[in-house]
Amino acid sequence: MDKIVAGNPKLIKKEEQNEKIANVWNLVNNLKPLSKKIFYLRYDRNFNSIRSNKEIAKLLGCTPSHIQNILKKSIQIIQNALSI
Repeated sequence: MDKIVAGNPKLIKKEEQNEKIANVWNLVNNLKPLSKKIFYLRYDRNFNSIRSNKEIAKLLGCTPSHIQNILKKSIQIIQNALSI
C-alpha cells in the first residue's frame, strides 16, 4: 500500500488530508462534553455541515447563539492547538 501511495500524488494528498482531519477530530474529542457533542451534531467526518445551529439548539434545548458561542470558542481552542 505504501508503494502505491508513494507513487501517486493524488493519493498522497488524500492521505495527508485524512491525517489532518483525524488530528482535528482527536482535538474535538478532548473538548468539554457539550462542545464535543455539538461538533458531532454539526459536522460529518470531513467537517461538512450537516445541521444548523438552530437545529442543534432545538435538539439540546438551548439558543442558537449559545451553540454559536460554544462552536466559536471550541474552534479557537482547536486552531491554537494546531498552531503549536
